[in-house]
Amino acid sequence: MPILKGDPLSIEELFSNMMENSIKYRDPEKEKVIINISAIEENPKKILIIFRDDGRGVEKDYLDKVFNPGFVLSRDKGTGFGLTICKKIAEAHGGEIYVHSKGKNQGTEFQIHLPL
Repeated sequence: MPILKGDPLSIEELFSNMMENSIKYRDPEKEKVIINISAIEENPKKILIIFRDDGRGVEKDYLDKVFNPGFVLSRDKGTGFGLTICKKIAEAHGGEIYVHSKGKNQGTEFQIHLPL
C-alpha cells in the first residue's frame, strides 16, 4: 500500500477544500450529491487521486480559470481561493492538479498527481 508523504495539515486542507467544493457546487435539482474518491498508484513514485462529483459541472469556457485566484462561478458560493489553495498545495508537494468536466450539470473531476 502506497504511503503519501507530505505536510499532514496541508494535505488535509487540500482534501477538505475538494470536498467542500463538491458540496458547494452540487446540483440543486438533485436530492444528494455523490462524491467519488479514488487513488491509483501510477508508478512506484507517484499516486493519482481522483475527486469526482455529480454536481453542476464547469462549462468549457471556464475550465482554464478555476484555479485563478478569486475566480468563482457564483459570487454567493465562496471567495474563489479554495481551488487556488489546492493547486498551491499540490505544487508545493511536487505534484499537479487538473480539472475535467463535460459541461453544465455534468459533474466535475479533479485529478491530483502527487509523489510518494
